[in-house]
Amino acid sequence: MGSSNPDMNPGDLIEIDRMVYSHWAVYIGEDEVVHLVQNDSGSKTSFSSFGKTSSKSDVRRDKLSDVLNGNSYQVNNLLDDKYKPRNPDDIVKEAKSRIGPSKYDVVFYNCEHFATEMRYGIYQSQQVNEWTVAATGTTGPAAVVIAGATAIGGAAAAAMAVVACPVGLVVIAGLTVAGLSRILERKKND
Repeated sequence: MGSSNPDMNPGDLIEIDRMVYSHWAVYIGEDEVVHLVQNDSGSKTSFSSFGKTSSKSDVRRDKLSDVLNGNSYQVNNLLDDKYKPRNPDDIVKEAKSRIGPSKYDVVFYNCEHFATEMRYGIYQSQQVNEWTVAATGTTGPAAVVIAGATAIGGAAAAAMAVVACPVGLVVIAGLTVAGLSRILERKKND
């Protein structure tokens, strides 16, 4: 298993800047990545069905340059300080074994969840964590419930989710409005 890019090693997580969000992939060597792709709009890295579970999703093996589509990227093994990375050979083997149809949910299992699951054996999405804090003003399970409900069903679903959450918790705005607008604002200021 060789790595033809000196800045990347097999098993590294690649974060690709898509302006509004980051797309994540697992580097497998020879300038190839394995990544989870939502296919609802025909785009390789669609995010158009925001908040919707998609049955038209695939784990794909592609050339990094094809996935980049002109966007910038970086190696970002974001949870190495928190979790011990798995053996690179195991990461690559498991990522390749997942190629084919897959589940996809922007809140509960997106491309970042897939990538972190391959590297650490635990799936997490820092983007979703940021969005839920921005949208709900809170963290933890209550935030995920509210953010998921907001993304999937809008304000009415979020209001129903609030009923199940601790008293005093207020949803300020929907995930797509509050969370993404705050992230975009931060990116403008950087």
